[in-house]
Amino acid sequence: MGKKKEKLKSEEIKFEEAIGKLELVVNELEDGGLTLDQSIEKFTNGMKLIRFCQQELNQAEQKIEQVIKENDEFKEIVPFAEDE
Repeated sequence: MGKKKEKLKSEEIKFEEAIGKLELVVNELEDGGLTLDQSIEKFTNGMKLIRFCQQELNQAEQKIEQVIKENDEFKEIVPFAEDE
């Protein structure tokens, strides 16, 4: 049986799907019980999912900034402050 290649193109997977898959990967890694090779494979897939999600979020941010510019309703974009 061949391994399925992880689809991470925006036409093939949605952001919400990627987040769901990432949550599963995290849970599987946290639960333990995987071999070293399985853990590395899960970690690798998780990193691909993270990269995909970051790209999707960056694109969404750019679209929002463009809409704001086009509508000229806001003069300043205030960065989102993360809770620490």
